[in-house]
Amino acid sequence: MTTSPRRSREWTRPWVGYVLAACVSLWFGSGADAPIGIWFANALALVHFGRSEARGALPFVTVLTAAFPVLLIAGVPPLASAVLAFAHAAQVSASLWMLRVWLGPGLPPIHSPECQIQYFVLAALGIPLAFVLASVPLVAPLAGWDISATIHEFITGQLFGSAVVMPAAVTGPPLLARLRAQRAGRLAFGEAVAGLAFATCVALTTLDYPAALICLCLLVVAFVRPLDETAVIASVSGAIAVVLAFFELVPGFEGGGTISPVLRSSLAFGIVLPIFFAIVRERAALDRLARDESEAVFRRSMEDSAIGMAILDIGGRIQKANQALADMLGHPIEDLQGRMLTDFVHQDDRAHAFEQGRQAIRDRRTSARVEKRYLRKDGSLVWGQGSISAVFDRATNRATHLICHIENVDDRRCAMEAVAEAENRWNFALSSARQGVWDIDLRRNRAYHSAIWKEMLGYAETELDDAPDLWLQLVHPDDLDIAQGLDRANREGTNAYFEAEFRMRHKDGHWVWVLDRGRILERGPGGSILRAIGTHTDITRQKEAQERLAETARALQAEKDRLRVMLRSIGDAVICTDAEGRVAFMNPVAETLTGHRLETAIGVPLAGVHAPLDEDTREPIASTFRDAGAEGDAVQHRAMLVRQDGTRSFIRQVASPILSSEGEYEGTVIVFQDMSDARAVQRQLAHAASHDSLTGLANRSRFMEALQDLTQGRDDVFGEGNHMLFIDLDRFKLVNDTAGHVAGDALLKRIAATMQDCIRSSDILARLGGDEFAVILRGCRSREAEAIARLIVQAIGGLAFEWEGRVHRVGASIGIAAVVAGRDPADVVADADKGCYAAKAKGRGMVCAHRRAGDTAQLSA
Repeated sequence: MTTSPRRSREWTRPWVGYVLAACVSLWFGSGADAPIGIWFANALALVHFGRSEARGALPFVTVLTAAFPVLLIAGVPPLASAVLAFAHAAQVSASLWMLRVWLGPGLPPIHSPECQIQYFVLAALGIPLAFVLASVPLVAPLAGWDISATIHEFITGQLFGSAVVMPAAVTGPPLLARLRAQRAGRLAFGEAVAGLAFATCVALTTLDYPAALICLCLLVVAFVRPLDETAVIASVSGAIAVVLAFFELVPGFEGGGTISPVLRSSLAFGIVLPIFFAIVRERAALDRLARDESEAVFRRSMEDSAIGMAILDIGGRIQKANQALADMLGHPIEDLQGRMLTDFVHQDDRAHAFEQGRQAIRDRRTSARVEKRYLRKDGSLVWGQGSISAVFDRATNRATHLICHIENVDDRRCAMEAVAEAENRWNFALSSARQGVWDIDLRRNRAYHSAIWKEMLGYAETELDDAPDLWLQLVHPDDLDIAQGLDRANREGTNAYFEAEFRMRHKDGHWVWVLDRGRILERGPGGSILRAIGTHTDITRQKEAQERLAETARALQAEKDRLRVMLRSIGDAVICTDAEGRVAFMNPVAETLTGHRLETAIGVPLAGVHAPLDEDTREPIASTFRDAGAEGDAVQHRAMLVRQDGTRSFIRQVASPILSSEGEYEGTVIVFQDMSDARAVQRQLAHAASHDSLTGLANRSRFMEALQDLTQGRDDVFGEGNHMLFIDLDRFKLVNDTAGHVAGDALLKRIAATMQDCIRSSDILARLGGDEFAVILRGCRSREAEAIARLIVQAIGGLAFEWEGRVHRVGASIGIAAVVAGRDPADVVADADKGCYAAKAKGRGMVCAHRRAGDTAQLSA
């Protein structure tokens, strides 16, 4: 097997960087009594591996192998160098692990001040200092150093190294990306860097306590510049301090080319303190901005709302109201402030208003919308529909405010009352029987029309004569055929009772719709009419109402048609049922998914058309809300739908009840989607996560899970014994080198298929990586395991692989290990690997069983 270039870069780059940073740390900080810890190297390692999210032992191995030679070169004894390198490696690895546990993967983002504080405290102080205190008492005696001096050296060095390196390393890359597009920002940043650099040089070369001035300057920068710029500038100041102190340009801190612990600790705190101040300031600015935006959105939504809104204190007193509520009540907004909202409610409805507030606090949810009468400034009443919700304090969990929404429904109420009044007038007219009566007597050639009949047409009682054909003279020309046809039918004696509608001319010229009802009282010879009597009823209002109803019906039908077209065109399946659970509607998508046609499904119980099963339990799901006993909330399910032809679909459905205005159950609407493709993708992803992409065998992760199930007793086959085979191909690298990786991949597929034929169906074959394979023989004795291993060696050895006219042959060496209950799976793999290594040492093409007692049995292939 060969190492990929990318894997090599992951190893070599951080290793070289750590070595260089460690050399710089030791160069700048080798003390007289004890060498200082590797400041810059550890800090850079934390930032690098934290950003790259390295896993496994890579950080530990990198730091260990890089720190050891550097410490040796620095003159630390070999044993002390080994222990100290191990301590540094453990420190970096443990720090990365704990930072990911506390902060999540990757470095904390610059816009998260809380994470920045935790990162600096944990990475620069807590974890490293804990390892220093644990490791130095072991290292110092080995190197001949004083323990207290060594601890002091390590603590101050670690603190100073983290303070100098980490701010710039964490915030530097995003800062550079931001400044590329901001010319003014680059100039301001450059001026700040130059000013702080000058102040740092002056402070370190002229003052006895330079850290105080540096800290003060950095605090000024933290107050006026963003957090990322403050961090980078602080690192620059620290770097300048390192250089000046090293070259003995700092008065009072000459140390023969070293940076004294006092200077290190004072400068470290002088750098870290302004950074923490900048973090706190930026957090406060972000909180203030979020609060201002939230308040602006709420204020704008409240002021622009067309619905009346008011914020009340817990006692019901108005603290703030919008213009819509003021317009509704006829008061200026200023008059509403500080007054009880119930002062504007009609006294008969105030009990409902108080109950709404109590309900909102008690149930912790918005109260039901209730219509109440409100008093306007001019004394008139206006109908409003309002709801109240309570706002609770998170700390005390007590209600602090009430938010009230009031919608003006006065016009709607007035319209409803007008309709009711019109209905009452119509009922009164019917009960009063104000109908015009007519009586035609052809025997005497005269007619009678009542006063109400004449009044209906606008005439006085004495204005019209009693001619039998008078009514025909007043009929609308367009309705004359109806009237004459009725008259002719009555004369011919074809009808006993008759009824018709037509228009008659009013005295002022407009037309009145008349309902004509009558009965023939007497007929002459041959059935001719001699006398008939009836009534004329003014139905003009009814006709106009019918026309309005017809227009409404047409509009409703058009809306219904639009809804039907919409339901047919959407991509989700929709089924509607009536109150009895019978299918009332299905769209084409539902027809496709259920396998039933709408024509045959109408009136059929829902269970006969749509009977989903729970995806996990395979239990039937309640078909209707009446079956499920729901109270009105939508219910969601992930289910499996089995059609009549046996085919299945995995669906996600939402069932919602249809409730009348009185809250009575009238049916159910079920909307569901076909999720079969999504389920298939999930299964493919699950298979890809546990199987090798080249051979299709189980991968290392799946193999270790199965092995752990055996060792922990979750796979109960210990009565028969279990064994593991570790298989390593012989001469496979030669195929890769001579025929190429494509040929090697093809050969691996052939070998995987060959080994699959050699094992049992209950066994698990996996590719661990490269040309290494493993087999779990479940319920298999030692002799049977050895026989299967020999069979695999023979099968692979007899495999002739031809590629581009050339035949390649490979072999296999197999190690066998027993899978014992309670053992660590890694130990089982290690035992099998040792057996494989012994088999290769015996000449390859061999099978060796590794036993814990120390005896290794060799079995020739």
